[in-house]
Amino acid sequence: MKQRGFTLIEAVIVMVVVSIIGYIVFVAVERGVRAYITSGERRDALDETRIALERMTRELREMRGLLGNTATYVCFNTLDGQKVSFRYESPYIKREEDWAVCPGAGGNTLAGGITDFTLSFMNASGVTAPPAEVRRIRLRLGTSFPDKTPVELESEAYLRNFQ
Repeated sequence: MKQRGFTLIEAVIVMVVVSIIGYIVFVAVERGVRAYITSGERRDALDETRIALERMTRELREMRGLLGNTATYVCFNTLDGQKVSFRYESPYIKREEDWAVCPGAGGNTLAGGITDFTLSFMNASGVTAPPAEVRRIRLRLGTSFPDKTPVELESEAYLRNFQ
C-alpha cells in the first residue's frame, strides 16, 4: 500500500528554502528601515544647522553697530539698541542678549552638534577689514551627520544699517 505525505528530506529542504527566502526579505526590510531612520536624522541635523545659520545671517544683516568680534564670536547692537552676541562654544552656537561683557557666558543654544564655526569680517570689496570698515560678514558652519559625514554651510550677511 502506498503512503501519502512528505519524507523527512523533503520537509528539511522546504524549511531551508523558506529560511533563505525569509533571511533575504529580512535583510532587505532592515536596510530600508535603517536608511529611512538615517535620512530622518540627517534631515533633522541639517535643518537645525540651517535654521541657526539663517537666523544669524538675518540678525547680522540688520545690525546697527559692531561692538566686538573674532573668528568665533560677534557682539553687536540691534536697530532697537539691544546688545546681542553669537558665539561658538563647541559643539554649540549660543545667542545672548543684553550681556555685560562681550562675549558673555550665558545665552540660548541656537544649534548643537557644530564641529566648525568661523566668522569673517570684510569690507564691501570682500577683503578682511577692521571693525570700523566691516560691511559684510561671512558665516561658515560645519556639522556632521550621525554617520559622521561632514557637512559645511555658508552664508554671507551684507550689512544694511551699520553705523
